[in-house]
Amino acid sequence: MRVLLASPESEVWNSRKHVHMGLGYLAGSLRAHGYECEIWDASVEEDVESFDQKLARDPFDIVCLSAPTPLIVNAWESAKTAKKHGAITILGGPHLTLMPHESMEKDQVDLVVRGEAEYTIVEIMQAFEKQAEINRARNQSPITPHHFDSEAGWGHIMGLSWRNEAGKIMHNLDRPLPDDIDALPFPAFDMFKIDRYTNLNPLTEGLDMNARAFTIVTSRGCPYKCTY
Repeated sequence: MRVLLASPESEVWNSRKHVHMGLGYLAGSLRAHGYECEIWDASVEEDVESFDQKLARDPFDIVCLSAPTPLIVNAWESAKTAKKHGAITILGGPHLTLMPHESMEKDQVDLVVRGEAEYTIVEIMQAFEKQAEINRARNQSPITPHHFDSEAGWGHIMGLSWRNEAGKIMHNLDRPLPDDIDALPFPAFDMFKIDRYTNLNPLTEGLDMNARAFTIVTSRGCPYKCTY
């Protein structure tokens, strides 16, 4: 199964031109477990090819969309586009972690991932493989989106919101934060079009047209009393 990890663009929040580390980490985890994936970042892709054009030219089985609150409406619209091209849709990110039910009520959203997802996304792919086996045994389509069988283990994936066989929205237990972030695979930096990330900071944009931005994360969370 081919996976596209995507970030939508927003008309009201368009200054970000740095590498999307969340997608990079997810791509690194998927690749480390043998899954084929690609990254599509609207902030540097939309001027070349729209999301709709990308999926029409190069279809994917699964489309994962990352969205903070300012991008959630764009993520829902992108999910509609992915559905039009026959993909299973998975949404994740800060907004989805806080308000998963809101998106699960959307017809174009199949799954929602809450919290950090490097382990969750791999377990989802393993559940898809199990789901495909179940469907083949029933002489059904290998993957049937929207509703999923408990028998495939969907209820055991921590940090996942999904719909069961009856169409009921289920919110699994939260996934604990990883104890050792050094154990996570490195982000898939090679999947980014690095030459397009030129905006180091909106305040310095245009001062050096040859500047390039590169992000490295050395820790996670907050040094104060935040709960994320």
